[in-house]
Amino acid sequence: MNRPLLLALTVTTFLLPHLIVNGDESVNPITRNLQGVWNITDGVNRGEDVPEKELDGTKMKIDNDVMVTYDADENEKYRAKFTLDATTKPFHIDMTTETEGMPPMKALGILRFTDEDKMQLCYSLPGVPRPTEFQSTKGSKTMLFTSKKEN
Repeated sequence: MNRPLLLALTVTTFLLPHLIVNGDESVNPITRNLQGVWNITDGVNRGEDVPEKELDGTKMKIDNDVMVTYDADENEKYRAKFTLDATTKPFHIDMTTETEGMPPMKALGILRFTDEDKMQLCYSLPGVPRPTEFQSTKGSKTMLFTSKKEN
């Protein structure tokens, strides 16, 4: 095999996928910023504060387009595949459950970064319209969580 062809195959096989991924991330820095482990620091479930003892140690891991929530004992509690529309303000997030034992259900939400390493996620229970504000009032079918990214 000639050297130019071998070089072209090497670049195509090994480098091009990395360039494409890095290119996508640079186009959408929001998705890049979401990646990693987030400690859930505050929560409101349908207008009721989630007790601190329930949140203590709860983490959300985001890898590509999948988010998984774990309790303090690292038991998986929730898994969803998501899509993010970073062209809207606030950002729109659509999450479809992939939790074992649960049928796929779609929850619509909004997301914002309140600081470089802090974010808020507000979403409605499946079948309810997307929230328009970062709040979860009593009697609503919305959830609101604040998270801080681990270093």
